[in-house]
Amino acid sequence: MMRNFPFSKSLIINIIFLIIISAGLLNCQKKDSTNKQPDLHDTLDGDPVSYYGPLNVTGNRITDLDGKAVQLRGMSFFWSQWMGKYYNNDCVEWLKDDWHCNIVRAALAVEEGGYLTNPEIEKKKIFDVVDAAIEQGIYVIIDWHDHHATDHLREAKEFFA
Repeated sequence: MMRNFPFSKSLIINIIFLIIISAGLLNCQKKDSTNKQPDLHDTLDGDPVSYYGPLNVTGNRITDLDGKAVQLRGMSFFWSQWMGKYYNNDCVEWLKDDWHCNIVRAALAVEEGGYLTNPEIEKKKIFDVVDAAIEQGIYVIIDWHDHHATDHLREAKEFFA
């Protein structure tokens, strides 16, 4: 059974075309660039640490050496004792170049076969990521990843000393 629609086929095609064009124009609107982040792959050979300098906390913002807000983009490594094979320069370089990370997080596993059991092995993994981040010119967070941190204050102080 064929139904008669009050709209012609050409009118429907024109409406769809106008919707597509309108959607495209909406995406072309001028963006607010007052707090735009630079493309660090075009600046200073993509070296965020050289570009921003030491970071600070100002109110609820992370700021650069000049007090301007900084947006950090990064990735966290999985617990060191389970995925330690990725704690290396090649992985850090790949995260910087391919994922455009300007920060990585090295999660030092403390329990479950981590630092408390194998301190030198786990410490080396963290040092490898820190050295790689320095070489790549990106920031790194060292996470004392411990579900019972209050029970391991002495070990944490020794590690960070």
